[in-house]
Amino acid sequence: MYKFLNHKVAKIMALICAFSFLIIHIIMFLLFRNYNVTPMKYFNIGSIILYSSLLWVANKEMYRVYVCSMYLEVIAHMTLAVIFTGWDSGFQISLIAITILLFFCEYVNRYLKRPYIPSFPMCLLGPASYLFSFIWIQYHPPSYLLSSDASFLFQIFWGIIVFSISCVILYTFVDLCLKSEEYLENEVGHDQLTGLPNRYFFADSLFNMEFPKKKEPEDEGGSAESPEGKSLRNNGMEKSGYWAAMVDIDDFKHINDTYGHNCGDFVLKEVARILLEWRKSCGVRTEFGFSDGRKILPDGDRMNMTIGRWGGEEFLILGQGGSGVGEMLDGLRREIMEYEIEHKTGNALVSECIHVTVTIGYAEYTSGMTVREWIGLADDRLYEGKTSGKNKVVA
Repeated sequence: MYKFLNHKVAKIMALICAFSFLIIHIIMFLLFRNYNVTPMKYFNIGSIILYSSLLWVANKEMYRVYVCSMYLEVIAHMTLAVIFTGWDSGFQISLIAITILLFFCEYVNRYLKRPYIPSFPMCLLGPASYLFSFIWIQYHPPSYLLSSDASFLFQIFWGIIVFSISCVILYTFVDLCLKSEEYLENEVGHDQLTGLPNRYFFADSLFNMEFPKKKEPEDEGGSAESPEGKSLRNNGMEKSGYWAAMVDIDDFKHINDTYGHNCGDFVLKEVARILLEWRKSCGVRTEFGFSDGRKILPDGDRMNMTIGRWGGEEFLILGQGGSGVGEMLDGLRREIMEYEIEHKTGNALVSECIHVTVTIGYAEYTSGMTVREWIGLADDRLYEGKTSGKNKVVA
């Protein structure tokens, strides 16, 4: 369940909406009493009782009853108000806000996987009542003729109400959609176990690095070459000090076979935590902003870095800038080697103390390389380290 919209938030929104409508109908009762529109005065007494009841209904999360009651009340209120006071009173514009609210309520209920009333069939009542009121008033003069000042007051009042409700609902809807997209994008681009960016994130990020929005002259003819095979030179990467390091936990299968897969997952999370702490110790405080497609470094002294899980027990570090990267990576290797991972067993009383080592393959980007060649070079050096003793950095 998304944090920004859950059952508690939906209940609060429903209570606020019911309370707002209650206040609106209290004001309407006072206005109708002031202008001696007796039928609508009594109707609004019933509306006040209804919305007072809907506060309880919303608190019990009976949203289908809530939505249906509110929509039908507004339709009835609008129709009767036009019949009794005339078209110039402006009550018909209330259909705009209630129709938007109807569809928003369906969205929220479907979002939360709750029973809902389909909005489209129900919303047809609005146009039907609108046409009925319009036709009726053409052949039947209103029972209560309002003065021009009174009609002006009602039009201003309903204009403010409808505009405010519509803006709030549409803003909330857009905000929920954007947050949902961000949430899903984050879920797709991050590993659930470690919380680190995953291979999909890196693929998308590297694609953005390769193809900036501004089209370079040499690309105007087009190319059928795949993204992985495209050279990165158009972004000036050969001048930016990009580097990649592939980190692999040594003998990880032995850890799973000896201590179990739960312990293996715990080791992966601990190594991920050590990697993030090491990044901070290198003076990097923020994640590498690959995806904006812009040059990241404001000067030559600052380092940028992203650490992600490449797959299995492999982690990928992509960086830009910095000096003595090989020595930094060797310091990371020693830090992991010296760290004692304490994993509690099933009874939570006995713990296993595990030491792990990593092998790291490191490659700097050079002019003319493709993504596949660049990452492949780091992977080849990792393989070289794995086959020549492990627990080392190969650059």
